[in-house]
Amino acid sequence: MIKPLVALVALVGAFYVSVTHQYGDPGWQLEFKTRPASAQTDVTPADYDLKSLQVLNRAVIHIKENYVDPSRINERKMIAAAMEEVTRSVPEVLVEAESDKQGLPNRLTVRVDQAEQTFDMGNVDNLWQMSFKFKDIFRFVQENLKHFDRFQEIEYAAINGMLSTLDPHSVLMRPEDYREMKLSTRGKFGGLGIVIAVKDSHLTVVNPIEGTPASKAGIKAGDHIVQINQDSTVNLALQDAVNMLRGAPNTKVEVHIIREGWKAPKKFTLTRANIRVASVDHKLLSDRVGMIRIKNFQNTTDEELGEALDDLKKKSSGLKGLVLDLRNNPGGLLDQAIKIADR
Repeated sequence: MIKPLVALVALVGAFYVSVTHQYGDPGWQLEFKTRPASAQTDVTPADYDLKSLQVLNRAVIHIKENYVDPSRINERKMIAAAMEEVTRSVPEVLVEAESDKQGLPNRLTVRVDQAEQTFDMGNVDNLWQMSFKFKDIFRFVQENLKHFDRFQEIEYAAINGMLSTLDPHSVLMRPEDYREMKLSTRGKFGGLGIVIAVKDSHLTVVNPIEGTPASKAGIKAGDHIVQINQDSTVNLALQDAVNMLRGAPNTKVEVHIIREGWKAPKKFTLTRANIRVASVDHKLLSDRVGMIRIKNFQNTTDEELGEALDDLKKKSSGLKGLVLDLRNNPGGLLDQAIKIADR
């Protein structure tokens, strides 16, 4: 079954918006980049102009130009779903939809604190009319939502609600999520080479990758990281810790470690390096049958597959069979999947 995905990156004030289409399991991706007509920069959360539809209009453009199944687009359902998602994110906003005989929303009553307004949606039959209706609704919300400084969150929530009417796989990606996705599909990054997690409220080393700065320095699985540079890791979010440990190769970071049996933390001064994350594992199942596991499709996957095949051929007495293991593969880059399929 074909599963269309529009993954829109909310980059207000940035230079591009990324759209991703996903075809089938395991989620191969194709990316388009376009420049917006305008971008608002240096805007504080309280000054964010919700009614300008900075991100929503870009989402609408990408849906119109790139969505693979236009028959799924129903503008009135999209408005109603968008505002329902807003109510889940902002308790001060309440929405009630009325439907016509065909079951399509035709009136939307929006309440913000003590203010109330009903919006007629009966004449909304294309994406641009939908945008104008969002502009009216958002103007009402922003004018009546007092002492509130998360208007960008309202727009994000509305877009995700809107996209949910297309298919289960369409989603707005926040800038930080998009950056993490791009990093995870690059196959390498500047860092220390450790997998970390929060366990029992402690930032814990799950596994140091062999041959990386962390492994060479003697950091072990189970170590607790109590301080990064001058910052304590108490109540530090996992992603914040990851961001602090990553960085450009050849830059230094101080990590304070406590280990079972130690009376006090010890400081490790580590130099970041390029960390390569393997997406392919391989082994021989018998003398002539090999197995290759593809964990995800990243920038280096096709190259890694070639190296794995060469190694299996060298170690076997004549490779006759190959098991390709794609279990639990979450997807990744479409071009890599195509290259592998064409081998």
